[in-house]
Amino acid sequence: METPEPNLLHLDIMDGHYVPNQTFGYVIVEAVRKLSNLPLDAHLMVTNPSDYVDRMASTGVTYLSFHPETVYHPYRLIQHIQAQGMKAGVALNPGIPVATIEELLRELDFILLMSVNPGYSGQQFIPQVTEKVRHLKEIIISRTYLSSSKWMAVSTTKIP
Repeated sequence: METPEPNLLHLDIMDGHYVPNQTFGYVIVEAVRKLSNLPLDAHLMVTNPSDYVDRMASTGVTYLSFHPETVYHPYRLIQHIQAQGMKAGVALNPGIPVATIEELLRELDFILLMSVNPGYSGQQFIPQVTEKVRHLKEIIISRTYLSSSKWMAVSTTKIP
């Protein structure tokens, strides 16, 4: 069996507020950027994701995702992320319905579907997420205005 080469580095940023755990901040992201030329995919599990956008952009993050329930104006945050030269995505927890982001799909560059609840490693896969993948894929395919370059990720796995 061949081991595929990585095409990006996924970084889970946790603030200890939105989720109980806290991970690393800008200093580590900057260190990772210096060690690798791979695109950086930062997943913000934080209560104020807009506070992170400019600094993440300056550290060389390529993809930036946030949880839509953490902001009052997700459309505005998507625009801010994209204005800083990054690809904007949303992360959906297993219990957050796809309908939450349907009006944002035209603006998003990617969607991260969480297959576990955010904040802890080593959790069991939540099987109901497979139906969410099917549902979201159907919506994306049915919307003719959506670019064929849209993609979903389940945890950190790209789904074509």
